[in-house]
Amino acid sequence: MSRPTLNFLSPGGTLTLTGTQPAANIGNPDLQPFRSNNYDLSVEWYPTQGSLLSTAFFYKSVKNYIQRLQVVEPYADTGLPISLLGAGQDANTPFLVTSYQNTPGGFVKGAELNYQQAFTFLPAPFNRFGSLLNYTHVSSETTYYLAAVQNASVLKAPS
Repeated sequence: MSRPTLNFLSPGGTLTLTGTQPAANIGNPDLQPFRSNNYDLSVEWYPTQGSLLSTAFFYKSVKNYIQRLQVVEPYADTGLPISLLGAGQDANTPFLVTSYQNTPGGFVKGAELNYQQAFTFLPAPFNRFGSLLNYTHVSSETTYYLAAVQNASVLKAPS
């Protein structure tokens, strides 16, 4: 479990009234924390002093993922006071509204392989050097909302 950053939780926000598209950035104090169930399994072998060969497998089921959503809507739908609007703007002025919402999440899974070797076989001062090699393969699937909550697009990370 991990809580959202404080600026995501702020009930306030910022308005940009100038430019080609007026915008509002609004926090969400009702956000739930990130939650996930994590499973890890690793096997390690130490063939000599200062060396290691290991492999690990992991699976993380992520829930309550927090995403930044943007939608264009009339200013009246933002819930902000009309008194904040600039000259020539009214309740029907379209605003690009950015906010944060909990979304279903997805999973992350993968495996890693590690090799570590101390170069104790080399003459001084090189006998204090070593090597660490790592390979990690990760795949995931998460539902990303690219606009309003009603329009979802599932993006899969390449395997």
